[in-house]
Amino acid sequence: MYRKIFYAAMLSIVFTSCKKYEVSEPLDLATLPTVSISGTLYADLDQTNAVMEFVPEGTQVMVSIPYADYDPNNVSGGNYVLTTKIDKKGSFSINVPVVSSGVNATVSFESFTYHVLYAISEDTLKEWRQFNLPIKYIGGLGAGSASATQKISDTYNDVAGDPNGNTFNPTTKIKFGGTLRYLSEHKNYTQIIGTDTITRDTLIYSNVPKGTVLTLVIYAYDEFGREFIQNKTLTVSNAGQFELDVPMVKNGYAEIEIYGSEIWDYEDRILGKTYVYKYDLNVYETLYFTDYTNQEYSYQQDVMIYEKE
Repeated sequence: MYRKIFYAAMLSIVFTSCKKYEVSEPLDLATLPTVSISGTLYADLDQTNAVMEFVPEGTQVMVSIPYADYDPNNVSGGNYVLTTKIDKKGSFSINVPVVSSGVNATVSFESFTYHVLYAISEDTLKEWRQFNLPIKYIGGLGAGSASATQKISDTYNDVAGDPNGNTFNPTTKIKFGGTLRYLSEHKNYTQIIGTDTITRDTLIYSNVPKGTVLTLVIYAYDEFGREFIQNKTLTVSNAGQFELDVPMVKNGYAEIEIYGSEIWDYEDRILGKTYVYKYDLNVYETLYFTDYTNQEYSYQQDVMIYEKE
């Protein structure tokens, strides 16, 4: 269902010297003239529009040339490697030493993952995708008869998903905790303001009792969008207080769901009655790489079960 990802890469090759040049002994590439390989790379990172976006800044480009291309007598093998990075406008430029007979350059592009935007609505739809650009081979780079400009344009598909799979083992954790309360009383009180005596209603919240059981579902995500799921229960060890460790990675985030259902007394002191109510807790939070230790949540009063005599 996903559209193909299109990359447009233009590699322009510009001579910086027109003289005849050969490799001398010993091999010293710093003395050779250079040819500049440059280009601009695009990817479809936002599928809500009809244009291509620049490849993310910092994506690496590498050019590799066999040492034997510079020195036919070289028997040690190996390659001369140059690297550069994509700038904010998706562009790069790199100067490659050449000889008059030309060199064979292999241009490779670093893969990257991106949170691609697919739809904008009440719920924005994004998905982590990986993008690859195949290796480019430029034969005879710098040869005396080579064209001053070379253009390459290709169409590519993105990888169907994160190649590392959709699971991971979190290496770190954060603290998540705070206070849990429930509505326990409804009463009134009098307050004297000047010469007036005013009666006010007030709602009293109490800490949940020690031993209250919580059910948790934790979804942790790393920077590649891989997911780790953990289901667990937590028993409140101190009245009103809870704390747990949430699996996390530094560049990721977590979504946590906490559920609880309990039966507690509710006193309506205005009516002079005590009721038994069912209380529910439903918490949904998105967490990042920092501790959350002062959270406050309240159980919501659900249905009345009966009135106490």
